[in-house]
Amino acid sequence: MNKFFYLLLIVPFTANAQINIYNISLTDSTKQVLYVGIDNKIKITGGNIEKFAKSIVGGGGMLTRLESNLFLVRANKSGDTAIIKLSSKNKIIAQKKFKVESVPDIVATIGYMNDSIASIQRILSNPYVTAGCQCYLKLNVAILGFDMAVKSIDKEEITLSSEMNRFSEEQIKTIKECRPGDKLHFQKIRATGPDGRTRYLKPFSITIK
Repeated sequence: MNKFFYLLLIVPFTANAQINIYNISLTDSTKQVLYVGIDNKIKITGGNIEKFAKSIVGGGGMLTRLESNLFLVRANKSGDTAIIKLSSKNKIIAQKKFKVESVPDIVATIGYMNDSIASIQRILSNPYVTAGCQCYLKLNVAILGFDMAVKSIDKEEITLSSEMNRFSEEQIKTIKECRPGDKLHFQKIRATGPDGRTRYLKPFSITIK
């Protein structure tokens, strides 16, 4: 009888320890973050989760089931905390807290470079205009094209265009002829996001080192 009672005590703890809740929409799914205005894909693993009720509390969250262990969460209260819970007969089996955050502005740059000053070699080592944000969200943003203006102290400013995310051959040739102090200004950066809508990203500049 004592052994049976002991097993009853440890089984709930074991079940809790086996259940994991992840946001697989993130580059690091271990981060406890939900983003406002997007479909956060939540994966629940471990244990027999089918028999448990799933719910979300706080953050203006709404939980929708996709598959047996895959859910979508929409949250709308940035700065709030949302808790995803698994329960059975009004008893919490497992839960995880997530911080609700707004998606930062999408920023364009050259080859994911964060510097505003760079050498010609560094710029041309990855000759693409790329998009990213200071967040853990997996971005699905495609650059469609951009203009590059070259500003020099003793030369007339010229503007060259690319109809893709990669520098055109003419742009690459012009960059190779730049000198320290010259500035490359990227503008009219056209991009599409997950919704398929075309938008313009904020212009940026790089000074030749």
